[in-house]
Amino acid sequence: MTIHKPQPNRRRTASMQSITNLPITPGGSRLRPQVIDIEASGFGAYSYPIEIGVVMSNGLRFSRLIKPMPDWIHWDPEAEALHGISQRQLQRHGHSAFEVAGELNQLLLGQTVYTDAWVVDKPWLDTLFNRVAMERKFFISPIESIISEHQMEQWVPAKRQLSPQMGNREHRALDDAVLIQETYVLTRMQQAGGQKSRSRKNGG
Repeated sequence: MTIHKPQPNRRRTASMQSITNLPITPGGSRLRPQVIDIEASGFGAYSYPIEIGVVMSNGLRFSRLIKPMPDWIHWDPEAEALHGISQRQLQRHGHSAFEVAGELNQLLLGQTVYTDAWVVDKPWLDTLFNRVAMERKFFISPIESIISEHQMEQWVPAKRQLSPQMGNREHRALDDAVLIQETYVLTRMQQAGGQKSRSRKNGG
């Protein structure tokens, strides 16, 4: 998929968007988990977060570019080729690490947010909060902890099905977070449909 360059000014003024009419279960719990995705300067111990995207269960969307701290100097050109975010963009349009950490705490206070890349996203979040000496006031867990075996089996094909339909930019934090959330919804619906089909076959 072609990586499109971001529109920084538009994203800054519309980094939070509300979406209504989300499906809700009869018990009132939303079908959509809160999802976070993080883009970084690269991989390894010296990498750091440069973009964070969150989509809430009620559809609220949060997206921020992060201006690197002075001692955040690691940069991997191969990572830039994937996410399409340049160092110049971060310097011109990035928010301070302290500001982003505070906004995340306000948005997610006391809640759990899920990721499909916990092994890297958790350390990048830790890098952000540790660097600004701020306590993280929410939890981050792997999406695998809330999906069934059936969902796990259907995850990759469902994600591949949804990606072109949604027109997402791969390796951009908010777009990836939304795709993960929609993949969760689709695989859950597929599982429910399969259960109803088996019930009818069994005369239930």
